[in-house]
Amino acid sequence: MPATVLTIGLDPDLETELAHQNRTNIVTTVSYQEALELLATTDVSTILIDSRSSSQLRADINMLLADTPVTTSIVLITHPFDLVSAESYAALGVKTIHGPASVERIQEFLLT
Repeated sequence: MPATVLTIGLDPDLETELAHQNRTNIVTTVSYQEALELLATTDVSTILIDSRSSSQLRADINMLLADTPVTTSIVLITHPFDLVSAESYAALGVKTIHGPASVERIQEFLLT
């Protein structure tokens, strides 16, 4: 059975490319509330988050961490001008990709 990856605010072209090159089910959401509702009924192996998807990123990631099993991998895609500290997220167990992200780079995180 293929893994299920939940995306939050990811670029639609990147999502499409990812879906075509992976043996994964991609479930797309645009908001954290939508993601939390989906997580109540769907098991996901990885959550891919674009850092631009939230104005309160830390609080939203904390909510996801509280509502997902420890086996769910959370990967945050940051961008060059973000004021996001990868170290503070790493302390929470969140992996970080410094964008712009490519499908190849994301696949590395889906395999780990």
